[in-house]
Amino acid sequence: MEAYLSSLHKVYEEDKCKGMPKVYMDGCSYHVDNNGEKELVAGVGNAWVNERYKIGVCSSQVAELNAVHQNILTVVQHQLHKLVIINDSVYVRNGFVEDLINWRTRGMLCANSKPIKYGKLIHIIPDMVTSN
Repeated sequence: MEAYLSSLHKVYEEDKCKGMPKVYMDGCSYHVDNNGEKELVAGVGNAWVNERYKIGVCSSQVAELNAVHQNILTVVQHQLHKLVIINDSVYVRNGFVEDLINWRTRGMLCANSKPIKYGKLIHIIPDMVTSN
């Protein structure tokens, strides 16, 4: 499968993506009051299936990564071979487009030899794309 990841900060080239299905997605987290205690809530939304998925307590970065993960699962289920993922997360875009090769070369470690935050989720998403 060929996946093309774009964000609002790096516009995708329409010529390269002509005829490819496009999904607009987002993930977010926010705090709610739960009997006087702040509770973190997160979820993702996908425009092409018009569904929202609750994913539990996590940061906005994890919610964004889960949105990508959910879309890849949908693509695999529908046996699509190309996809344009459009989101507003510079974190997700840079992670996959610019940083992933270096992270994998270093065993999913940062330049300071510490584990990549959310590395397990970041690591499995490209494998889902390349194995199908």
